This record gives sequence, structure tokens and C-alpha cells, in this order.
Amino acid sequence: MRLTGRLEPDFAEPVDEEYRVQTKSRGYMWIRAIAKPVRVDQTTLRWHGALIDITDRRAAEEALRTSEQRFQILADNLPGAVFSYDVDENQRRTPVYVGGGFERLIGKSFARRIREGDMDWFFELIHADDLQRMYEEGQFEASFSDPVDHEYRLRTEYGSYRWVRAIASPIRLDETTLRWHGLVIDISERKYAEERAQESEARLRVAVESLPFDFFVIDNNGRYAMQNAVCREHWGDVVGRRPEEICPDERTLEIWQKGATLFPGQAQLVEKLKSK
Repeated sequence: MRLTGRLEPDFAEPVDEEYRVQTKSRGYMWIRAIAKPVRVDQTTLRWHGALIDITDRRAAEEALRTSEQRFQILADNLPGAVFSYDVDENQRRTPVYVGGGFERLIGKSFARRIREGDMDWFFELIHADDLQRMYEEGQFEASFSDPVDHEYRLRTEYGSYRWVRAIASPIRLDETTLRWHGLVIDISERKYAEERAQESEARLRVAVESLPFDFFVIDNNGRYAMQNAVCREHWGDVVGRRPEEICPDERTLEIWQKGATLFPGQAQLVEKLKSK
């Protein structure tokens, strides 16, 4: 409590203060003092007031502050951006919490704009193709209330796009309002690695298909794992079958089995090619 001026003889303003007082049985307790003066005569003021025990309330506030600090530390150290926002029946979105991870994800100015109330701005940052897919899936319908787990591109304040994974689920606050809680994770490195791998595998497939002779690979289970166009022309589609099912003679079968067995690393590559 600030006592400066309060103990002067001419002080006559109403007071509403919170402070601690020491007791015999409970140690310190928090008190709220509310008082107002009434002048009795030129030399005397009469103070009327009340003292309210607010110890429990102050303890609850302190526990809430501690909880919020712990949540803030946790949210800031997650590998992504934590968010909460409300959406009403008219699709008006109001941010409740926008974690510091958004500054790292899309830039300080974009994150500040969302934090200051423009939640729709976030959705304007989603790549048009990905946003169209979300519309087609009904995610912007007033009745939509299913948990989501999606990957899409998000524009940053620098003009570039990042691949993100957004995981969110809603809680209904009342008949007209949903509160969405979620996490947006930067998956750009994984996406770019997948794209590079796909390009490399595509080049390998083209090279294999272009060979002017029979080319085939048999996996560790003794089945054809892949073949090129020349091989398909000569023997038909043999992928998934065993050599003994199509081989014309034992000598050819022996050559095929010895020359087409996969090493473990090759088997992994073939499995990727087969999945394309």
C-alpha cells in the first residue's frame, strides 16, 4: 500500500486498497480496504469503510499467473506455433491466444497483425490451391466441427512459402461459438527432402525404362520387384511373380536367380519405386 499523502491531516479522498496484514494465527493475510470520509466539522473527518479478507482470491490469482507462465514457457519451446481462436455462426474469427512461434514461422509483422485481432489474415496466407482444397472439404462451413490434421503452404512476410502441418480440435462454448485449439508445425525441410527424393527416383525410373535390353530385379523373397519396358514386352507383367512361374528352362532360371538378387539397400530403393 502506498501511504504517501494518505496520513496527512488534509487527506480526504476515498480509498480502495489491497495490502497484507500480519495476524497471530494465520501469518500474513491479504486485505482489501474500502473507505470514504465524511467531514464532521472543520477539524474532523469521519471515515466509514470495510475490510475484506481476499487471501483466497489473491492465492488463486497467483496460482493462475504461475500456470500461465508455465504454459507460455511450454508454448514458446514447442517445435511450432500454438493458437486458440473463436469462430461464431457467421464465421467471424477472434484470436484468443497466438503463440510466439508464429513470429518464427511467418514473421513478426504478420504475427502481430493476427494477434491484434485479424484472425482472417492467417487464412489469407494459405496458398490458394491448398485453401481451395480446404473449402471443398467443407472446413469453412458453419457446421464444421471435426478435428483437423492437414498439411499446406503458408506465406511469410518475406514472400516465401513454408510447408506446415496444422493439428487442431474444437470445443463448443455455446450454441453459436466454437473455440479451436491447435498447433502449427513447420515441416518444410521434410517436404523439400521428399520432393528431392521423388525427383531422384523419377530420374532413375526413366533411366531403367530406357535400357535397350531386359532389365528386372528380384527381391529377397524371390519375387520380381521391378522390370523395364523391354522386359514387359518379352515376358509380360511379371512383378509380384516368381521366376519359376514363367521361366522356360532351368538354365535360364539359374542365371536369373543369381544375377538379380537384391542387397538390403537395393530392396529399399525398389520398394520406393514400386510405390510410385
